[in-house]
Amino acid sequence: MDVAGTVLMTLAYYIVPLEDDRSLWVRVGLLCAVLALLAVLIVRQLKRASDPVGRLILVLIGAVMTLSIVFFMLAITVQGQFEGLETRTDALYFTVITMATVGYGDIHPTGQISRAVMVLTVSFSVVFVAALASTIVARLRRAVGPDTEDTTGEGG
Repeated sequence: MDVAGTVLMTLAYYIVPLEDDRSLWVRVGLLCAVLALLAVLIVRQLKRASDPVGRLILVLIGAVMTLSIVFFMLAITVQGQFEGLETRTDALYFTVITMATVGYGDIHPTGQISRAVMVLTVSFSVVFVAALASTIVARLRRAVGPDTEDTTGEGG
């Protein structure tokens, strides 16, 4: 189900039409609402110790895709907000690079609105996405089992 969910989210990301028919402030309001819903979903998933890691990864992928759509919609709604962000793939790439804190610089916010959205997005990522990623890693470590072998050769 987790692989199927990932495939379905990716297909929806690329197929669902996104038209430039709403005002900027409606989009900003939707962004805040979506981030609030994602935060609630992430906190809910973190509280459930019994959820499989695959479901947590699916939530993480959903957060990345959602933020990518936000960036893409901002880029097509208000010209001059991003340099180099022209397609959905650009938006997905920019989101992953931003969340990984790599920041190659080939795509970057240039307008005041996009910079404000980036501050909100990075803050969201630092709090919620980092907590989700940390939980995924912790659960994967637990699933693998305790580290019983000292590979450093230092002993004790």
